[in-house]
Amino acid sequence: MADTLTGGVITHDPRAEALFGQWNIAFELREILIDEVRLLDGAQVRDLANIAPSEGVEEYATQMRSGANFPPVVLMKPNILIDGNTRLEAARRNGRSLFPAYVVEVPTVDFARAVAGGLNQLNGRRLTSAEAQRVALTMVEQLHWNDEQVAAYVGRTAQMVRTWRRQAETELKAKRLGLGDQVGHISKNQQDMIAGVVHDAPFAELVKLASDVKVPRKELSRIVKEIGKARSEADEIQVVTSARMEMAPVGPPPRRAQRNVAAHRARMVIPQLLNIKPLDALEPARFEDDRKLWHALRDHVDAVLVAFDEHPPQEPFL
Repeated sequence: MADTLTGGVITHDPRAEALFGQWNIAFELREILIDEVRLLDGAQVRDLANIAPSEGVEEYATQMRSGANFPPVVLMKPNILIDGNTRLEAARRNGRSLFPAYVVEVPTVDFARAVAGGLNQLNGRRLTSAEAQRVALTMVEQLHWNDEQVAAYVGRTAQMVRTWRRQAETELKAKRLGLGDQVGHISKNQQDMIAGVVHDAPFAELVKLASDVKVPRKELSRIVKEIGKARSEADEIQVVTSARMEMAPVGPPPRRAQRNVAAHRARMVIPQLLNIKPLDALEPARFEDDRKLWHALRDHVDAVLVAFDEHPPQEPFL
């Protein structure tokens, strides 16, 4: 395309045009006046500190003075910058008043941010984790794209996008239930796990528990799985209530769970013993030794059951 304003040639960007085609975006390629370009925070995908970094601007400016051709910037019609901060700033530093641009027609600023994220993965510096997460959530929440679609344009795996989405769902749900402060005390990994709790009441109780107590990851996973198996919402709440009683947290929040290690080990071992069929426990070479062990286990079980009867939950344990 001939550049009627400068006498040069406007270089096409095949990758950008391919993205416009995939997303069904109408565009026009022309030169624009740099001073008329507007910046709008909502349309930017990068953090403020990463927009037009001085080293990048100087590098681009030097290359431009040496005759290098750069791909056009991208504007949301009529003049809102979507992609190309560093290129425009370098051109301005070299005293240029014009620069080639794709002027695209997109329906919303959120869509423009999604375009910016896709273009940065194609042409620019790799998005930071925070930047990629922000644009991914825009694509998921505002544009309703699935995890695989988003992953393809933010340079992350679908699993990572799914994790970000679940964390965001937990935060939004907690805020809706008036638990914004509590969810802020919960790690991102735990927010991802808690997203698996569907009903509001058990979800709220689990957020409160995770906020009050430093629940180990494996234990939180177990609680969420038990909630998933519960037959009613009341049973789901009981799962969380039982977990809170078991952990007996002490000290200022967030408290560390005080676990009865012996009881926890028993809960891990007993189901394994129950899964052993009687005849499978017989080994001729160790018959007498094993028989004595099983008798000792039976006597110990009887003693434990007596302790259960003598110390019901409402009484303090010494």
